[in-house]
Amino acid sequence: MSATRPRFWSIRYLRFSLAVIFCLTALGLSAFRIAERVDASGSGNAGKGQPAAPAQAKAAPRASAALERLRARATTTVDSHVARETGQYDFVHARDGGVITTDNSSSSSEQRALAFLHEHGALIGMSDAEQALAGNSDGGKSARGASALR
Repeated sequence: MSATRPRFWSIRYLRFSLAVIFCLTALGLSAFRIAERVDASGSGNAGKGQPAAPAQAKAAPRASAALERLRARATTTVDSHVARETGQYDFVHARDGGVITTDNSSSSSEQRALAFLHEHGALIGMSDAEQALAGNSDGGKSARGASALR
């Protein structure tokens, strides 16, 4: 009888080695991402001559005006974020569970969403024609060609 190891032992060792390598790679990449975020946040960079992190992108004029109208009606502070790529708001949120705007609670959720877009669609870059279509009773389903999106 020869004293050889069974074949499954080498496959098991290979699988274990690959799992360890994968975990170490994931750990190393996540540590790199954390360091990258710390550098991007500007912590410690001001005294080292490195530029600070870029400020929030500037919103398009129509989007800024729409946000100001929304803030005037809100019952709480409204937080927002501008998408750098589009100049439109991609995040609008009322703090502390406050209400951004009131609507007709007896309407369906689709009608309420369309009413919000009709009123505040410029926040996300909707044109006047798109906002008008959102305000139609059918939600603009019968109209075509109003979108200026490319």
